[in-house]
Amino acid sequence: MSELLDSVDTEETLTGSDLATDTAEVQEENTEVNSEQAETETTPEVDEKAIENERVQKAINKQHRLRKEAEREAEALRQERDELRAKSQSVPDGPVELPAMPDPYDDDFEQRLQAREKAIATNAEWNVQQNIRANQEAQIANQRRAQQAKHQEELNQTFEKNITRLGVNDEQVLDAANTLAQFGADADLANFIMTDDDGPLVAMHFANDLQGFEEFMSLPAMQRGRKLNDVVAAASSYRPKPTNTPDPAPSVGGKTAAPSDGPAGATYE
Repeated sequence: MSELLDSVDTEETLTGSDLATDTAEVQEENTEVNSEQAETETTPEVDEKAIENERVQKAINKQHRLRKEAEREAEALRQERDELRAKSQSVPDGPVELPAMPDPYDDDFEQRLQAREKAIATNAEWNVQQNIRANQEAQIANQRRAQQAKHQEELNQTFEKNITRLGVNDEQVLDAANTLAQFGADADLANFIMTDDDGPLVAMHFANDLQGFEEFMSLPAMQRGRKLNDVVAAASSYRPKPTNTPDPAPSVGGKTAAPSDGPAGATYE
């Protein structure tokens, strides 16, 4: 008991100013701690689901943009064709009947001769317009085929790059894509598979789950867009797993170095 009292007596007596200083320091420390906690609490965590949703939405928007571009190109070609037809509306639908050569002794010879010459000119114009129309429509059809071929080639290149980047078997992916085409994959899904980073994985996933594929295709377009998030997540299981196989031994002069059995003369039990 006396020791306890002695220890109290030997302690320094705190003044009011000392207490105020200590209180301020404690409050400052508490403020710093609370600030650090607030920073920790407000630090946003990475939402992988939101990132995946954003990626899929970007892919859907890209498909929509490509489809709209194709529609605009087709509409421009239709307008060009309609303009050509409008310009040729003054031309008869077919050749007119050519009157017989009038008798020079007829009273209306001049009138009948003019009618015959007009018919000849009309038929000649009709033939010219038919040739022009046929050439122009052939040109429009060729342009449309060229645009479609270019678009398809771009899709193929993107698809092949994604296959290579993912490291999946290209034959398996192509077989999967052909299977989906046979089972009724529409243009929207085909474009998604051809352009999305994980498109090859989605093709393999659906080809191995045709019941799920048919259920997916039966959904309305908007629901399919939302369902793609789950599809992409499930398809990730087809992503090749990295291996820990060491690199082969370096070769010297075209020959691979043989494994060493240890120093000469060494024996192992």
